[in-house]
Amino acid sequence: MMKFAPSENYQAAAEKIFSKLREKIHARLPSATIDHIGSTAIPNCLTKGDLDLVVSVSQQQFPHALKTLDSMFSPNTGSDRNNEFAAFVLEGEELPVGIQLVAIGLGADNFVLWRELLLESPDILERYNQLKESHQGSQMEQYRVKKSEFIEEELRLAQSGKVCG
Repeated sequence: MMKFAPSENYQAAAEKIFSKLREKIHARLPSATIDHIGSTAIPNCLTKGDLDLVVSVSQQQFPHALKTLDSMFSPNTGSDRNNEFAAFVLEGEELPVGIQLVAIGLGADNFVLWRELLLESPDILERYNQLKESHQGSQMEQYRVKKSEFIEEELRLAQSGKVCG
């Protein structure tokens, strides 16, 4: 069952874990860009209370980065995996952690754009929170479908220059 709370309830813990993981990943993948994404990176956003981060590497570095992260974290078995995207999970931290590996410039490379869109557009953030509120108590799969549809549409509008804000 989905339960959401204000991101401020989790931001201190998320930043602490993010800093630790960024150092750990950079030690093994020094050319990767590592960003805190997801709702705990957005003030006033509702969240499930987890930390999401994205590790961005060049297309050429992706196979090596995939092997490296496979040795460090568990694969997210509920997520797709291909030659431009892989997801991992980490448990045992104060918050659950999701790690996304993306190849820069390919289709899955939109996590930072989504974070920036939420930070820059109060209207999109408000509608995103309304979507979450409407799924309070619902099943994860149902929520994920609606969330994906919403994000894809807002990213499409943003990339076509039709962002509300």
